[in-house]
Amino acid sequence: MVVYSSQPLVGRMAPQGMDVVRGERLALLQAGGKVGSFNVVLRARNSAQPPPALATWEAPLVLANANLAAKDPRTVAYIGELDTGASAVSIPVLNGQEILQISPADTVAGLTSPIGATGNGEPQKYYPNGRRTFARLMPSDYVEAGALVAVMRQDSIGKLLITSDDTMFADSLATNVADMALSAVIEVVGRQVIRAGRSQNDPVGISAGAEVIIAAADASGADGVLLSCTGSAVGLLINEIANRRPGLRLYAPSPLGADPAFVGQLDSAGAASTALTYAPLPAPQGPIAAEKFVADFRRAFGAQPQPYAVYGYQAMRAVLAAIRSAGKDANRRRAVTKAFFGAQHRGSPIGSYAILPNGNTTTREYGLYRPEMGGQIFEQRVGPFDSP
Repeated sequence: MVVYSSQPLVGRMAPQGMDVVRGERLALLQAGGKVGSFNVVLRARNSAQPPPALATWEAPLVLANANLAAKDPRTVAYIGELDTGASAVSIPVLNGQEILQISPADTVAGLTSPIGATGNGEPQKYYPNGRRTFARLMPSDYVEAGALVAVMRQDSIGKLLITSDDTMFADSLATNVADMALSAVIEVVGRQVIRAGRSQNDPVGISAGAEVIIAAADASGADGVLLSCTGSAVGLLINEIANRRPGLRLYAPSPLGADPAFVGQLDSAGAASTALTYAPLPAPQGPIAAEKFVADFRRAFGAQPQPYAVYGYQAMRAVLAAIRSAGKDANRRRAVTKAFFGAQHRGSPIGSYAILPNGNTTTREYGLYRPEMGGQIFEQRVGPFDSP
């Protein structure tokens, strides 16, 4: 049996992607590389271009990975994608071959549910065989949007300016925040799409983007700005805004928390002005199993795991559990997928959860972090805002 993994192993997300694969390898190692009489092999594939490419994933590489897994008769599961929106490329290929797909961190709501979906035909268009084969371990961006709105209410934001780039994730999150803000009695005073913050080598673009955002905030009286962006230099954009308008509250989503460069870019003003929602919780805030995972990872690889590593670890554990549950039918892909969707996962290092029939996790919390130069400070768990 073969489990394929599609992760960014080069580029700015390589530290996260490589540790996701290490997490997968650790789970397989702890299982002795087999389930019952079935030997299980991990095949890790890269989904990103090396620098100077700015994107954290490339559609042709994701497609190639999915096709390779789909054509391999030994494939029983596929762990990917890590990056938001990338699964839209691989799901239809794998679904056509009944291959179980588990994403550690692709949170775009429309991949699994019409609730929060922003694209035409979502989610049905991703499932050509009509049955669900894709699931995520991290809550969707619809849940993250609710968490962001809850934090904004907590911060007494009255007028919100929404800024996004043109990625699938950014548009989905921005749309969901805009919809939920209404029920939270937060007035959305504007929504704009910008490309600034894509590259550190474009200071003119960063300054111009900051100028556009500040002008819109000043004109509308906004006291909060959502930066639903995923570029490689969004931290520098935040610095420009924060230094010129220190009273303006800025909100950043989880892909920035996953980007190793983001917090390192922030200066003192940028860090003080920004709230960050991010799903991975530090081990002391998570279940006891999370602390054990960190200790096991450090023992195996001699380093502290990146935050997403635990999601790769749990994805592989869930695959192995599904194979075990499928029993003598484990060499049938449909049997493994059915076993996975019917399972409860209790006491896992990412908490107790189940996968709903549509592929969403039952987990409904994000972490609220306050960035500081060189790191992130966990403040509290945040659930979606519930309107009165």
